[in-house]
Amino acid sequence: MASPQQLEYRNKCEFTFGYYHEVDSSAEGKEVKEELTSETPEIKADGENGADEKDSGVKIIKTPGVGFCASGWSGGVSRPHCCQNIPSEACGLVDIVNEFLRTSPIPPYDSSVHRGIWRTLTMRSSRRTGECMLVIMHAPPKGGAGALSDGSGDFTTSFESEKARLVSMLTAGDIPCPSRNYPPLVMKKVEEEKANAEEEKANAEDASSSGEVKLLPKIEFPAVPEHAKESLSVKVTSIYFQEFDGLSSPKPEHPVQVSLLTLVIIPLQFSFQSFDYAYTILCPRLLDITQHAYGKLALEEKLGKCSFQISPGAFFQVNTEGAEILYDFVVKQVKEVTSDPKQTLLLDVCCGTGTIGLTCMKEEVVGRVLGVDISEPAIDDAKRNAEKNGWPSDDVGGDSALVTTRFVASRAEQALASEMNEIRKGSFPIVAVVDPAREGLHGDVLRTLRINEKIQRLVYVSCNPTGTLVRDAAILCAPPTKKYPSLPFKPTFARPVDMFPLTNHCEMVMTFDRMQPDET
Repeated sequence: MASPQQLEYRNKCEFTFGYYHEVDSSAEGKEVKEELTSETPEIKADGENGADEKDSGVKIIKTPGVGFCASGWSGGVSRPHCCQNIPSEACGLVDIVNEFLRTSPIPPYDSSVHRGIWRTLTMRSSRRTGECMLVIMHAPPKGGAGALSDGSGDFTTSFESEKARLVSMLTAGDIPCPSRNYPPLVMKKVEEEKANAEEEKANAEDASSSGEVKLLPKIEFPAVPEHAKESLSVKVTSIYFQEFDGLSSPKPEHPVQVSLLTLVIIPLQFSFQSFDYAYTILCPRLLDITQHAYGKLALEEKLGKCSFQISPGAFFQVNTEGAEILYDFVVKQVKEVTSDPKQTLLLDVCCGTGTIGLTCMKEEVVGRVLGVDISEPAIDDAKRNAEKNGWPSDDVGGDSALVTTRFVASRAEQALASEMNEIRKGSFPIVAVVDPAREGLHGDVLRTLRINEKIQRLVYVSCNPTGTLVRDAAILCAPPTKKYPSLPFKPTFARPVDMFPLTNHCEMVMTFDRMQPDET
């Protein structure tokens, strides 16, 4: 199923700080050295600033900037403006940061020698709410892991003022949307996608008349997004700074807000039997060292009939319009087997911020949701999202007798077995939805889902349909064994959804129904 938005659909972009490598055509045929177009020092492998001799005989001008590593780590960074899946507001932010870097004394991070400061820029945005969140990752101001002992890479004295200047530039007003021209081949492919979608819709109508499948909703496919015709009003509403001193990339759970345990001196004085006593007590105290620098703590997004808040480290689908199509299929698959929605429990494995479970609640196809995810920030968001959309979670001020949503922060393989033991005590029907990362489901999760025969339908949302979905499907559908003694599942529905237009990747919604004894 094609995505409604074919161009500039990404709501999350991750850019790398580095140097633009541009060839000075006027120097062709001459043996010259590399030059920098900024006062910002380039970090050389030998610790010296300056230029390298090139055998090509052309001048390579290096300018500090932010973008994609299109040529690998050693080839510098490239501007994202030519990438048709990147929104214009992201390109506008890149232009602002580039302007900042041209006059900043603090250099980008060089991963080859682990020196420099600025590392990555992550952007989340919503065109529906006009909000934009930025997470700027940097090395410690005193220098990266490879900082020289002479202190030449220590920018402690200027870091705070430069950070404040960057925040001021990013929040000065609406994000500017630069003009962009897409290659003709891209526009041709968009038109082909539109024609294919119309043909698919016509085939669905023919099949629907014969009772084979239901009619799919009509979707429009604009060749050029509306915001390309007029400027969008998207503003930076949240900025975080994330300090990281590692050599590669931080884990997803690496905090943008950290705590420090320190000792506080507390003087005590009292009198007893005409004597005065004075004591000094050292007490541990937890101090928050927050790197939240500006605005709101979370981004707000609207998807379907629900509103969601998204924290910096939480997962959310990168194509909002495409996610609505994806979730619509999930809702329909759940609805088919919920004869009594109010009594039906949705087991949402790898639930993230609760988008699938809460969407099913809003569509009234289930009455309760139990969500499990490894990410604590995502689960915190899920609990607040439940409250925001009218269903207080178990620990967000809800009356225990009225609570219909519960979200657990834990590895699915650790939490699911104990949660299922409690679920089995009830008499309500259960439908499971799983939306794992590319690594697929853990073996223990597959076993728990397989052996609990109260789960008669399982809807699997996969971002790796040719890899881990195939592996997991084989386990779910295999004949009973000593390890998997219960009745297997069988695939009954599959629908690919183009969540990443103009790429070779897609998401797959596959439904598995429990087989009956006479089918084995």
